[in-house]
Amino acid sequence: MTSTYFIPMKKLFLILLMCWMVVPYALGEGTDQTKSKAMRLYEASGRYYEEQLYDSAVIVGEQALPMLRQLGMTDEVADELSILAVCTSRQSDYQKALRYAKECNAMDRASGDKEMISSSLNTIGAIYVDAKQPQEGLKYILEALQLAEEINHRGRIAMYYS
Repeated sequence: MTSTYFIPMKKLFLILLMCWMVVPYALGEGTDQTKSKAMRLYEASGRYYEEQLYDSAVIVGEQALPMLRQLGMTDEVADELSILAVCTSRQSDYQKALRYAKECNAMDRASGDKEMISSSLNTIGAIYVDAKQPQEGLKYILEALQLAEEINHRGRIAMYYS
């Protein structure tokens, strides 16, 4: 008799728990928590990248990315895509790296920011070079150089020539 009594209580408890978790989001109250978590993950990914802990950066960055997208945080999405592109390239996962880098470049092109477009083109070119496809990489690097020259970004120009 006790087992039949506890089964419905367990179900009721699970239903209440789910409602407790879902209702704040339905009311918009979970957005701040989601944004806070997304930013923590995004910042951690950046720190791991800076420390050259690429495996950790990818794990955390791939958790942050869908949350950043959901929140419409386009600058952070583009930045996270760039981090993921470089890190997955360092892991020798060139196909994944190119997907991230090309999506980042598409976002940069949509923004119209020539400096960012040049940077993401260079990332794509570098990934192709790392993947032993230098001819394909050269196309992107030359386009990146052209944009850097248009905006007279001397640091990028020097880097691209090297």
